[in-house]
Amino acid sequence: SEYRTSLGHETHVGADKVVCKDCHDFEDGGFHSPGTAVCARCHEKEANHGHGGGTTAGACLDCHPFAPHKT
Repeated sequence: SEYRTSLGHETHVGADKVVCKDCHDFEDGGFHSPGTAVCARCHEKEANHGHGGGTTAGACLDCHPFAPHKT
């Protein structure tokens, strides 16, 4: 439940834009980190080219926190 209140989860799940299974294969592996590959499903342009001050592609979690207590 701590993770669900993180900024990333509030933005995606809290706003009813996505459901847990869109990113997590919880039936097979639980609610572990799905990594950044799932980000490209909706954010393909950003994931392939990076954005914001030279962020490298695939480094989504460097700036977009999904873990608790990160801003």
